[in-house]
Amino acid sequence: MKRITILLFTIVSILAVNSCNGPHGDKSIDKYSNNTGSLDELFRKAGVIKIYEPLRYLVGETDSAHSYYEISLFDIQKYHGKVCPGIASGFFMFQDVLKTLYPDGQMPVRGQIAVACSNPNDMMDVAGYILGIRNNIGRGELGHGLLVLDTTLQTHRPKQFVMIFRRLDNGDMLKVTYNKFKIFDTQQEWSFIDEGIHKFKYGELDGQQLKRFQRIVHNKVEYFLKNRVKVYDIEPCTEYKFPEIDSEE
Repeated sequence: MKRITILLFTIVSILAVNSCNGPHGDKSIDKYSNNTGSLDELFRKAGVIKIYEPLRYLVGETDSAHSYYEISLFDIQKYHGKVCPGIASGFFMFQDVLKTLYPDGQMPVRGQIAVACSNPNDMMDVAGYILGIRNNIGRGELGHGLLVLDTTLQTHRPKQFVMIFRRLDNGDMLKVTYNKFKIFDTQQEWSFIDEGIHKFKYGELDGQQLKRFQRIVHNKVEYFLKNRVKVYDIEPCTEYKFPEIDSEE
């Protein structure tokens, strides 16, 4: 009886260790998983973007004409699917842009900010989500021409794009040059990331490559969030004309 008890204890112990180490007994997966809690805390520390949504008042969802949303990295994560280093830095970029366009504690207003982008990219999608604007079709009957793709803004530098933000009520504009090439440190690292994304898309990323990919991205996201890393430049802009908005004037 004593031998059976010892045997059962040994089997349970082995199963417990293997389950903790992941399906292949690799502790790096367990280490990666345990860090999700620390990322959640960093998401919270990244703060929120507060923005008025006038349409809620229009349709009677609220009695306040100044009803607003608080948009966090958790919201961006749900919309975009994940938080990569680019999205983390992009969230800080939107915070900086909106604070500059709306200084002294003013709150930005959905429907009152136009955006032009040189290339289709993640930041263009996130701009649509935060600012409540849509490419081409607008939001129902509102917002036509507030989110546009303008290839004349291209810098023709790999992994770099430009965004123009305009506040419609006073015309203030900012130009953002986003240097995505600064996210990873070496061309070798970039090549591995680009190749990993391609392989994952077609189901060709093996276990070891996946672990390395996760480790690189996770560590970089954590670094970006802890240090509020900025891979973008923001400057005033006065010359840009929005195709549809300015043609109506």
